[in-house]
Amino acid sequence: MDARGLGKEDARFFAAFTREIVDRYGRLLAFLNIDDPSATRPADYNTRMLEQGLATPYFIWPNIDPWRSSGSLTDAALSPEQFRQQATASGALAEARRAIAQARADESGIFETGNPLRIHPFELRFLAQRRTPDRWVIDLGSDEPILRMPQQYFTIANAALAQFAPKHPALRRLAQTRARARGGRPSNTSLLVHGTFAKNNDWWQPGRPGNFHEYLLTEVSPDLYSASDRFDWSGGCSDAARDAAANELIQWLASHGISSPRLYTHSHGGSVAMLATNRGLQVEKLVLLSCPVHLAKYMPDFSHAPDVVSIRVRADLVILIDGGEQRFRDPRIRENVLSIWFDHSATHEPDVWRDHDVPSKL
Repeated sequence: MDARGLGKEDARFFAAFTREIVDRYGRLLAFLNIDDPSATRPADYNTRMLEQGLATPYFIWPNIDPWRSSGSLTDAALSPEQFRQQATASGALAEARRAIAQARADESGIFETGNPLRIHPFELRFLAQRRTPDRWVIDLGSDEPILRMPQQYFTIANAALAQFAPKHPALRRLAQTRARARGGRPSNTSLLVHGTFAKNNDWWQPGRPGNFHEYLLTEVSPDLYSASDRFDWSGGCSDAARDAAANELIQWLASHGISSPRLYTHSHGGSVAMLATNRGLQVEKLVLLSCPVHLAKYMPDFSHAPDVVSIRVRADLVILIDGGEQRFRDPRIRENVLSIWFDHSATHEPDVWRDHDVPSKL
């Protein structure tokens, strides 16, 4: 209003709505701008807030261009392949993505290096309401046409996060897993076990420069298994998947002639390992990184796991979503809580291990 010399009595605003006028919390869903049909009208307030890092983007289908112009919800329903193609070609959506990418590059607002936004509003709702995510997501920054489960939202950069409606008809098409390489056979005594949804992630794979596996191998455990036929499991988000993985772990170790291993586990990889100890697997040391606590289902057999260490962060959001407790209360498990908030993945970051001297806590 100041830039145009308008007072409160003269100022008028223009709001553009789509199918849904308010969200589930009663907030208006609109593009807002000054009411000026001339070519000199500035970008809408939504875009300007994104450019300055004063807002975080939620691209929620179908309330954004180009899907809001479709004749019906059925017309707007796309396969994952079509979704990214249309999103890339869309003027309004592309502009919003450009704006938030610019704010991130400029380290403005919520992206300020010294004081970044540490928890997003929707994550705060998870904490306050103790509920799990219900919107499937797709990564607009990737060429892979894969829908990810709601619990995997944190694996996608927020600048590329597009949230799907819970009942989207394309949800029948889920991610395909890549075949793993096989070969090699050194018999070492330490093993890294990934958690849920992490089967194809790079951080735990041997032979990837700069990742957590390389850090453990070169700075912590020189006997870490590093051949291409390393152990992995489905990473499925279910008790049944972890139950099967425990048997697979026991069989894998036996087939490789490894006894009394030292296991470094992340998230529900720790649950897999604990189940295995209850089935007779003897371990020298069990390291639990950001492990959800479900005492009724997953606890080690201490006669087979005499040395158990837990490393975690404060108020781990993924554990909250999972419904687990944040720490073990059994004195036989040595708990170490790092001075880091919310970040489930921090415990497998090499810099975190160095900065917090995690090896000394083992």
